[in-house]
Amino acid sequence: YKRQISRLEEEKRELENQKALSQQKSLRNTLIIVCLAIAFIALLIFRNYKIKKKDNKLLAEKNDLLFQQKEEITNQRDEIEAQRDEIAAQRDLVTTQKEHIEHQKQAITDSINYAKKIQQAVLPATDSLGSILGEYFILFKPNSIVAGDFYGATRVNECVVFTVADCTGHGVPGAFMSMLGISY
Repeated sequence: YKRQISRLEEEKRELENQKALSQQKSLRNTLIIVCLAIAFIALLIFRNYKIKKKDNKLLAEKNDLLFQQKEEITNQRDEIEAQRDEIAAQRDLVTTQKEHIEHQKQAITDSINYAKKIQQAVLPATDSLGSILGEYFILFKPNSIVAGDFYGATRVNECVVFTVADCTGHGVPGAFMSMLGISY
């Protein structure tokens, strides 16, 4: 009976030892699995860190390039605006000069038209020519508004003196010469 008890106790101890050994194996296996899982997760985290680091570096390079391009575009825009403003100022200047020239041209044209009236007043009237010449025609076509040509007719005793002259020059200089000729 003692032997049986001792054997039962020994089997019980051995069973406890096997149970403890089984628990240790189970704990060891669980620990290995946990360590492998942690190592795998750490590897994934490290890999993602490297990828993110590479992506961030690439993104920083692209941002630098975009910033440089933005600066270049801004500089070009500023230059274009400056050129546009300069062109607008030149356009305003040209418009002002054009208006000034048009005003001067109008004043000169008005003056020349007035000189034409004076020249026509100095040339003999058609009534006086008709009484001297009888039937006649005059072709008087100035090159400009005023002419360097003049004509005249008068009666001296029984003779008719008829003058047709073409002065040197056309336009205003010729008109001055014709006025001198008429006055002589």
